[in-house]
Amino acid sequence: MKTILKWLICCASIFLVNAIMPGELVNTGGIWTIIAAGTILWLVNIVLKPLAQILAIPFTIVTLGLFYFIVNALLVGLTLSLLPSISGTFWACLVVALFVSLLNTVLGATAETAK
Repeated sequence: MKTILKWLICCASIFLVNAIMPGELVNTGGIWTIIAAGTILWLVNIVLKPLAQILAIPFTIVTLGLFYFIVNALLVGLTLSLLPSISGTFWACLVVALFVSLLNTVLGATAETAK
């Protein structure tokens, strides 16, 4: 259940940024492209995010944790570069990363209180 929730959060974050910032994310494939991007982002977060976080530990310590958002934005940018029908700026990738983190925190806290 938790993995499905994280996948839905990735899809919802890309959808929200596409709706809130229409000029930043260019989506020519419709809702299926957003679902594909959410799926790829979910897989990238499972496979590459731990490695990227380990490699970025020195920068994260120096910036007091702010570099963590840059790592997340770069992973979102990698995800968007894998799909030819969706593209975005660095700032859109950063907002998607912030939405993913925020929604994971909020929904994770509500899931813990529901137990």
